[in-house]
This record gives sequence, structure tokens and C-alpha cells, in this order.
Amino acid sequence: MSETFEKQPVTGGNYEPLGAAELLDHTDNGLRVRAGSTTVEVVALAPDLFRVGMFPAGGPPKYDSEAIAREDWDTVEISMQESDDELTLSTIAATARVSLNPLRIGFADSSGREFAVDDQELGMGAVETPEADVFSKPFGSPVRLYKKRARGERYFGCGERTSGLEKTGSHQVFYNVDPPLGHTASFNNLYSSIPFTFSITNGKAHGLFFDNTHRVEFDLALEDENRAYYGAEGGAIVYYVFSGPTPREVVDRYTKLTGRTPMPPLWTLGNQQCRYSYMNEEEVREVASGFRERDIPCDVIYLDIHYMDGYRVFTWNEDRFPDPQRLISDLREQGFRVVTIVDPGVKVDENYSVYIEGRERDLFCKTRDGKEYHNAVWPGVCAFPDFTNPETREWWGEKQRVLTDAGVAGIWCDMNEPALFIPDGATMPDDVVHPGGRTGEARLHTQIHNTYGSLMARAAREGLMVLRPDERPFVITRAGYAGLQRHAMHWTGDNSSWWEHLWMSMPQLQNLALSGVAWAGVDVGGFGGDTNGELLARWTEFGVFQPYCRNHTTIGTRSQEPWAFGEPYESVCREMIKLRQRLLPYLYSLFDECHRTGAPILRPLLFEYPEDETTYAADDEFLLGDALLVAPITRPGIEHRHVY
Repeated sequence: MSETFEKQPVTGGNYEPLGAAELLDHTDNGLRVRAGSTTVEVVALAPDLFRVGMFPAGGPPKYDSEAIAREDWDTVEISMQESDDELTLSTIAATARVSLNPLRIGFADSSGREFAVDDQELGMGAVETPEADVFSKPFGSPVRLYKKRARGERYFGCGERTSGLEKTGSHQVFYNVDPPLGHTASFNNLYSSIPFTFSITNGKAHGLFFDNTHRVEFDLALEDENRAYYGAEGGAIVYYVFSGPTPREVVDRYTKLTGRTPMPPLWTLGNQQCRYSYMNEEEVREVASGFRERDIPCDVIYLDIHYMDGYRVFTWNEDRFPDPQRLISDLREQGFRVVTIVDPGVKVDENYSVYIEGRERDLFCKTRDGKEYHNAVWPGVCAFPDFTNPETREWWGEKQRVLTDAGVAGIWCDMNEPALFIPDGATMPDDVVHPGGRTGEARLHTQIHNTYGSLMARAAREGLMVLRPDERPFVITRAGYAGLQRHAMHWTGDNSSWWEHLWMSMPQLQNLALSGVAWAGVDVGGFGGDTNGELLARWTEFGVFQPYCRNHTTIGTRSQEPWAFGEPYESVCREMIKLRQRLLPYLYSLFDECHRTGAPILRPLLFEYPEDETTYAADDEFLLGDALLVAPITRPGIEHRHVY
């Protein structure tokens, strides 16, 4: 992280808010103004959706985002009014007000309710940094946006967060990392970054999506209870405002912008079993038999990294899995699908065809001096695909054929923050070069870091669609950015077998749901450390109501299959997993609703009851659709609990 951004006071230093502005021109659905050397565009994309962009003068605004799924919006009927000091841009649902001296932008709906109004003192602007890197244009320095907090405004959303539902009075960091195993609720940034806030004021909702793929930070009325701050290390300011006024309307429009959750294969909604790792064919067959012999439903078994030859992606370890096609065929006859893990690191090995092809086709990331960038992960020294390059994504998708030809049903994208081993817990340095770029322009890693996981998931999904055009693809991703929901379901990474992590899972999934990621799930039973019978049973009671239900643990821990602790825990797990099977028609109908409208599957109470402020603190209960209230027990030795 740059020293400028980390140590710069939020309201001090050499931050320069935009000053006086003048009208440049009108567009079909908006307007442009100039403030000093900066152009600002305000556009109505839909009656309830506005986009604001701040760019250097001298050229047309440029919108280039991996998050955005829809560009072809219907023409919006708008009306404009001009005066010496203010411009207004109105639709049937909302109005953007552009004050010119100084340049400040705010919004109001047709009832007069104001929201997302610029702070009068600080507005938006940039921290001028003379040493800014040329690669970081349009702004190579930190950019900032300050919004006035309305009286009573409460903040929610922000994607993958475990610290509770409400974000008012908090500082949020958006920078994908592989957090330390055993992280607590106070650990801020995790595997994915979705810089989207969902606000409720007096029961009325609106949203703000700050679309910037650099490291981003929000201050949601922490430093100053009367304003919120949205900032990034570099890039342009581009943000979208959703007028609501209901939570359902905000999420509907947000997922129209960033993409809907695709309809899943039905089998992916069943119970699933994983371990790092089932080491060989015999262990996999034993686990499969264990489910069938004990009459416990299970539809999917996972293969973690030990199925590979020396952890080389797109290979099979012939000693551990001598005939994967036969194994997978036999499992299919028993009613199981098989999903395999795939990491982005490609082992640097002159005898490894995947590496040789990628090098010869120049598909890997580079150092600033043009050399192939290397770091270490599971196979040892690796090169890393430049997923910003469409040619790389197509190549990567085709490489999955070695898995699909064996009968593998889905792809599990891991380590795609990207996570690196040197130093431990690291990610790519900011100055690693992605030569491809979305538009054929080289980009520094600092510019696209948060999208690396989404781009890998996109490559996996698009590849499966080519390899199996008549089947719905199933892709899991650990990392991603806003819009990841249209490429993959979001597994939330390495949790721990702690009661605290069981509780943390509930706000985590609800926060994702409010941020457009409806298909998500945590590791049932916990990944790190040894679970116990009571914790596994309670976690299963919660897990069967997740959109994605998978039991998973790490190497070196005790087994935690549903029968691992005997009675009474085995019977509890069996009963709950069978309940999930009975709920499959309901779950499938919720996925259909989500696909059509963006409505979450697992949803916070406040989604349905935003006027009831008590629901804002209902972190440990949730709705499955609009018909089931779920309130798990999250403490040991407890048999009853309060339910709101």
C-alpha cells in the first residue's frame, strides 16, 4: 500500500476538492461539466440509477470496468434545468442536482427525499502526487469522495464482512487478501472486495457503488459522524447511485448493472463434502460409501490439491488416482459428482506442457523490465496467467479439458487473490505488469488487483461453456470483485472450527447477499483446527440453509464427515441434511427468483422489513427467501435462544 494513502489524514494534507465548474455539453441522457482540469459526467442510466464519473480533461470519459455487465441501457426520458449556479437532471423517479460553485453533486427522489449528497466542504477530488506512476492514469494519485450523512442514515453491505450487519461508524478496506487462519471478526478485508454501500434512512433505502479496482477504503461516519468517505489509491472516481427506495429495488438495479446470478445445476444445491485432502482413490471411495451406507444425502465430493501431479494444475497424480475417469464414472453411478480445485500458479518446469505453452504464447504476468514474473505457491516457483488478456482466458478455459474429459463436473478456483508464499501471506507486488489489459493496454497489478479472482473465475466459466455447451457450468471462487456473481458462486475461504466463526458466518453471508452475491457459503464445521460433535451438529443445522452447503476441513485435523463423532451428532446431521433435500424445490425457486430479480436467497430481516430498526442488529438470524426464518444456536451448551 502506498505511503501517501495510508498516512494521509482523511481531511488534511494536499487533498484538493473540485472547485467552481462550468457546463461543457449535454449528452443523450446526461451532462458534462469542467472543474479546472477535470471533467465530470453525470448520466441517468435508468430512472432510478445515475452514474458519476470524474476524469482528466482533454478527452471523452472512459468507463472500463470488469464489474459492469450491462452497457446497453434503454434511453431514459429526462428533463434538464439550468441556472447560473445549478444544473438538474431529472427522471420520473429521481433527480441529480449539480451545484457549480463549488462543484457538488447530490440526489433526491420524486418525493423530495435527499440522499448521496456531496459534503459541502470536501466534495470530491484528488490528492496531487507528483511522483504518481504513468501506468496509473487517469489519476496516479489517491482520489476521494465525501458524502454528507443524512440524519439517521445507517450503512450496510460492503460485501464479505464478518463483523455484523450494520457498518455505521466503521472503517472498511477493500483489497483482496488471503487472511491468516484464525482471523476474528475485527479483521477487515478478506478474500473479495465489493465497494458497495447499502443505506437506510427512515425505512427508505438507497445504494452507492464506488467502482474502483485499486485498493479502496471507506469511512462510514467513523471520523466524522456527519459524513462518509470513499477513497482509492488511484484511478478515476466512478460511482453509481441507486435511488431505491426499497432494499429489493436497490439490489434489483444493482444486479442489473453488475450481473445476475446464473441458474445453477440442480445437483449443486445438494449436500457436498470436501477435505484438504482426500489423498487417493481409496479414501474417496470410502467417503462415498460412508454416505450411502449411513443414509446421509450427498451429491458432490471434492478433490483438493493432492489429486495433481506435484501440484501442477491440469494434471493427475497417477499414483494416487491411476484411473480418474473410472473413479468419477463409478461415483456418478452412486449419485455423486466430482469437483476439482484449480489454482492460478503454473509451475515453472521445462518438462511441463502447460507452462511451456503459456510462456511461448506470452500469456503470463511480467516484471517492469519485461521478464516473466515468478513467485512461489504449492508447486514451488510459478508463473501467473494474465487473466486481463482475453487470449489467456480462452487458453486457460481450454486447459480444463483434461479435467472435463475425465468427468469432472465443476471447477473450484482457489488462491486467486492471488495468494503467494514469498513472503508468507503476500500477494503480487503493485508493479507487476499485466500486458494484456481489458483494452489491450498494459496495466500494473495495483490497478486490477481486486479483479484477478473474478477474471480467473470468468475464464473457468467461459471455458466450461465451450467444453460443455449443453450444461450449466459450476464454478466456485474464493476471490473476486463486484460482479463476481455472474461468473461463479462465492465460497468464503478458510474459516476456523470455532463457535465465533459459526456466528461470523451469518452476517458474512447476509452482507454478501445485500451486495449482489446471493450464491455463497462457508465451510460447514470450520476449516482450520479440530471441530467437535456439538459444533459440527450446530454448524450443520445452520449450513443446510446456506445457498451452498459444503463440509470442509484442512489437512492434519480430525475427520468431520457427518458421522465422525457418532451419536447423537450423526443423527442430527442426517436429519438436517435430509431436511435440505426436502427443501430443494423451494431453494430452486429462490434461485429462479434471484436469477430474474437479484433478490437474495439467504436474506437479512432488514431486506423485507427495512422500516423496523430492530432488524438492523439481527446478525444471527436470517430469512431463507421470504417464507422461512432461521435462527441457529451459536454457543456451546445452549438449547434455547431468543428469536426476534
